[in-house]
Amino acid sequence: MSILYREVPAMNSEAEKPTKDIVWSVVDKEFAVRNVPFSRMDADGEEFLSLGVSAKLELIRELMLNDEVPHDVNFEDVADLKFSN
Repeated sequence: MSILYREVPAMNSEAEKPTKDIVWSVVDKEFAVRNVPFSRMDADGEEFLSLGVSAKLELIRELMLNDEVPHDVNFEDVADLKFSN
């Protein structure tokens, strides 16, 4: 199985954190999480996802791969998902 990640930047208003779309392909299926918040490092111009956002993306990815959520979602719509035992 090969996974190809593609990031599509999107900017909100100046007052809001920037967001981007994260899209990846597994075999012949494409998965997308829209409006993912990230931070930009001023010194290097690099982009970072917080630990919480990264963990939620992993959860969303697993749910998508198991067809438990749609393959194209808005991060804000699924950001309240919680891990359970």
